[in-house]
Amino acid sequence: MNWQTVLTELAQNVDDVNDEALLGLVNQSERIFLAGAGRSGLALKSFAMRLTQLGKQAFVVGETTTPAITASDLLVIASSSGETTQLVQFAATASDVGATIWLWSTGTDSTIARQS
Repeated sequence: MNWQTVLTELAQNVDDVNDEALLGLVNQSERIFLAGAGRSGLALKSFAMRLTQLGKQAFVVGETTTPAITASDLLVIASSSGETTQLVQFAATASDVGATIWLWSTGTDSTIARQS
């Protein structure tokens, strides 16, 4: 794989993101919870920090100071497959309490995609 391939794939993924829909959810949610594994998790930690700097209440799922999610909250998950066991569990918990779930994934027919 070369750099041009990587850049092309990144550009395609960015084009597929519905920024307006996510922005609307972020603006209307009392609190935003973020979860991801590996590199996706690291990226979401940066996003959580940026959201906090913008005045939103943002929490990384699994940290010791993260409160329980409620129906008025938003859970943002990043999972390439949409099948990461721990993230599927987080989505199930959020779904059970009626929270909104936003998924960034290439797995459009995954377990988490069906929950979001």
